Amino acid sequence: MDKMKCKICAVKKGGKIEEFSEKKVYLSCYKSFLVSKMEKEKAKELCKKIATQIKEWAKKQRELTTKEISEKIISLLNKKDKKVAYMYKSFKDIS
Repeated sequence: MDKMKCKICAVKKGGKIEEFSEKKVYLSCYKSFLVSKMEKEKAKELCKKIATQIKEWAKKQRELTTKEISEKIISLLNKKDKKVAYMYKSFKDIS
């Protein structure tokens, strides 16, 4: 994808550019909460808040790396639940 075509560009590790996806942020967050055995409704609520916060932060950047996005997600998760932040980071490290 061309940088000029995306509203918020996410630059992947290999240099590929794609449109920032709030849905991807939500799903990766949600998977981490589920692994931590949190109640599904509470996990959905927290992940929706985190995904919205990430999107608002990303709008100010216009272009960011997926590493920067992941670090911001970890920072926000740490404020909510350190175990979930650890699960998220562990998953990202092996993927």
